[in-house]
Amino acid sequence: MRPGVVLLVAAILAIAPAGCGGRAAEAPPSPANPPQPSEESQAPAAQSLLDIGLPTDLATLQESFGPPDSVERPSPDDPSPWGQWVTWALDDGTTLRALADDYSPTSTDERAGVRLIELQAASESDASYQEQTSTLYGFALNGTSIDEVDRGLPGSRPSMLHERGEFDPGDAYHATVLYEKDDLFTYFFFNEYGSLIAVAQATLYVDGAD
Repeated sequence: MRPGVVLLVAAILAIAPAGCGGRAAEAPPSPANPPQPSEESQAPAAQSLLDIGLPTDLATLQESFGPPDSVERPSPDDPSPWGQWVTWALDDGTTLRALADDYSPTSTDERAGVRLIELQAASESDASYQEQTSTLYGFALNGTSIDEVDRGLPGSRPSMLHERGEFDPGDAYHATVLYEKDDLFTYFFFNEYGSLIAVAQATLYVDGAD
């Protein structure tokens, strides 16, 4: 090989990156550009609405909130009842509803299981109305917007649960955001102005319930 060719080959080898012919080793992240945490790592851990651990039963709820103020039982003609809606009017003006796994149209079993609860804000026309009521993740009824929930809960997604008559017979809900974490499904309901007015929590994916 001629001397000029030898020098040229030596120069190419000197400037070629290590491992030439394969993928070059990636440089470690610099302090100025640290790796960003994933969406999953940013998402807050699940919190329990009103410190109610689900699943539970009606007897346990009555120990905490007293006898219910009303019970809505399914119609005998309902071919696919959801269960019984049991309601408490709380001192702060909010309303707690529990969906009991009791399908009787005539009676209510205190031992019935509960896998879904809902906390509703009082309406502005209600004498017990409060401007804000704390719920979960720093969000408040009558005080948090749908944009704040979207930003505060990475991984949350839209739901159409507000269109189910079982949840909103008065047509007060106009949008729903679902946050699923640790096998707990939390639904945030908003009025026509995008203000949070109710929160529901369940151990099941309620969107798919029949």
